[in-house]
Amino acid sequence: MIIIRSFDVNKPGTSIDDLQGGVVGGSVLEGVLQVGMDIELRPGHMFKDAEDNVRFTPIRSRVVSLMAENNPLLYAVPGGLIAVGLMIDPSITRNDRMVGNVLGVEGHLPDIFV
Repeated sequence: MIIIRSFDVNKPGTSIDDLQGGVVGGSVLEGVLQVGMDIELRPGHMFKDAEDNVRFTPIRSRVVSLMAENNPLLYAVPGGLIAVGLMIDPSITRNDRMVGNVLGVEGHLPDIFV
């Protein structure tokens, strides 16, 4: 799945007990996404090493929800736009920060780091 949107669904002032993880949106291109799957986002988190070189680390998470329009799903197949709720800090997905990343089954994505 190529990510075309990412956002934080939590409203300002939400209590800690009610916080939800980040959400990414896009279209499944191949395979099936299911609630409970372990996934990764690549290239993921960008940082600079000691020599000031840009490096990337994949972000690993679990799918906690799938939505199409206002309909909750148990699985998603290719086609249509899908919102994927993840178990990651919502600050990572806020303001479309994950646009352009690729989401896939953990361990099955190519080495996408540039």
